[in-house]
Amino acid sequence: MPRARLFSRAAVLVALAALTLGSAGKHQAAAETGRQAEQQRVYLPLISSLGTPDLLVSGIRLIPNQTSFRAGEPVQVEVTVSNIGETSAQPFWVDLYINPGQQPQLNRTWPVTCTLTPCQGVAWAVTSGLAPGETIVLSTREGAFADEYSIWSGSFVTGTTTLMAYADSWNPGKAEGLSGDFNVANNLAVLRALNVTAERRERATGSRQ
Repeated sequence: MPRARLFSRAAVLVALAALTLGSAGKHQAAAETGRQAEQQRVYLPLISSLGTPDLLVSGIRLIPNQTSFRAGEPVQVEVTVSNIGETSAQPFWVDLYINPGQQPQLNRTWPVTCTLTPCQGVAWAVTSGLAPGETIVLSTREGAFADEYSIWSGSFVTGTTTLMAYADSWNPGKAEGLSGDFNVANNLAVLRALNVTAERRERATGSRQ
């Protein structure tokens, strides 16, 4: 994926963070940035550091809920991100890494770490940020992620063993992410021990002549 396209990730979210929008303005901004992540929101108790947002990636869930797949078998991935801090998180990016060759961190987005062929990964723009105590569930369902920064077929490729999700993954040239979260120790979730085998081929039928 060309780096120039990835750089516009920051432009999208910095512009959104600079605006003071009512709900109508938020919907307009989301439309201008393309597809918006599907969001399921609940509220949690505030349990983290004083005066700052604190993003927590609490889990990666597969639908269907299993660890063994055939290549090409349909699967959805859900990533749960919460703000357990005491102030709102500004708009930010979340990346899903599939068999990454390096540990995810700020500005090390999924295309940089890809090791499988074909390469796959997903990016979500959380364009509305997260209020204190708020949780968002991000999905790989069609239309629920940032198509222009993702490569996702709806299934795993042979050899997939590990998924990683990292919140606040992109803010080029900066030492901190866009969200304002300074505690990155809980920004990463890992799902291991997947087993994806080659796609089953139908045996030929009929007899030899």
